[in-house]
Parts: sequence; C-alpha cells; structure tokens
Amino acid sequence: MIETTAVATATDERVSCFWIYRLRPSWRLLDREARRLGSEALDRVLQAAATAGVALRGAYSITGFHASADLMLWCISESADAINDLAVDIRHTGLGQHLEPREVWLGLAGPSEYNPDHLPAYLRGHAPRRYLSVYPFVKKPEWYLLPEEERREMMAEHGRAGRNHAVAANTVRAFGLGDAEFVVALEADHLKDLVDCMDALRRFRVRKYTERDAPIYLGRLQPLGEILAGLA
Repeated sequence: MIETTAVATATDERVSCFWIYRLRPSWRLLDREARRLGSEALDRVLQAAATAGVALRGAYSITGFHASADLMLWCISESADAINDLAVDIRHTGLGQHLEPREVWLGLAGPSEYNPDHLPAYLRGHAPRRYLSVYPFVKKPEWYLLPEEERREMMAEHGRAGRNHAVAANTVRAFGLGDAEFVVALEADHLKDLVDCMDALRRFRVRKYTERDAPIYLGRLQPLGEILAGLA
C-alpha cells in the first residue's frame, strides 16, 4: 500500500476518488490459478499507477460489512485523467473483469469553506486508520440561502463536537462531479469511535439541513495483497 504522508499547504488540492466494487459470482467459477493471476495483475496495475501520480491511500475489505460490496479503493491524485486511466486499466485485468462498480465518488480536497485552516486528515499527513466509513452528502437548498455568518457559526459548532472524538475527517467537495455535493470519509481505529461521533453530531443544529447522507460503506484497512489473496 502506498501512503500519502506529506503535509499539504492550505492552497493544495487533490482529487480523491472512492471506488466500491462487488465481486461478481463469475469470479468464483474460475479455477484457482486463473484467480491468482487475475489478482496479481490488479496488484501490478495499482503499483504502476504510483509512477503515473495516483497514490493508493488504502485498500479496504467490505466483505461482511455491506451486502452489496466486497472491496473499496481510495485513490488520490493531482490528475483526474490519471484516475480515469487507472480505472480503465483495472477493468482490463483478470480480476477487474469480474469487479462490478457499486459506487464511484469523486471530489476535490482542499481548505474548508468555513475554516481555511481546516484540511482533510490525509492532506495533513495523518496515516490511514483501521476503519473507513465513507458516504455522499447533500444539503437542503435552504442551507445555501442562509446568511454566511450563520452557516459559519453552525459549522464551527459542528466541528468542535467532532474534535471530541478519535475520528479523522476527510471531506471533499463534489459539486458538479456527481450526484453528491460532498463526499465524507471518516477514519477511526475503533468502531465505537465512529458510532459515538456520528451519534453526537446528530444533535446539532446543522443536522436539520441534511438532505441525504447515504449509502454508507464501512471498510477495514488491509494490505492489498491480503485482500486479493482472500478474493483468490
């Protein structure tokens, strides 16, 4: 796994993409050698992508956590084109031909609109944590019609509450890039931290302006080789 550990400045932006896959039943019909070779081909493609400027923040097993998916890849790059090329290359591998995309979420990471000093955890050099919870987020139209100062105040309140929990937040802006306005990726070493954080945040004023924050996918961070070995 290739980690992104450099601390970014407030002017840096990165493309962040979350690919969530379901393993088609056809994969299980292949013999073990074909599955091994297909998994190794995917591993090689992801390693080669690093030289093209696409970093793998993490590979996550979803098996047993969600009924509709098995694997999540979180890729980061300065180039959306490089991410697009990688998606095509994955599709052409022996394993990729049997991976059905369930969700694809793309966003731009940078300073928060409400607090320029706040950056996603990965841009601040935080290492990936054991679990990742990721979901699309859309606010109600009424939110954008509120005075800026009122919105800023509610978001500050929300942010202070979140900092009371051992959860690293990564929120990326997705306006015009898909169906979501934001993609939220929360990292934690313990599931209780995720549950307690999200439970607490439901109690703040900004919550009433949420239009949609589902589906939610939970993944367990593992070395890519281990996940692929399980799939083979």
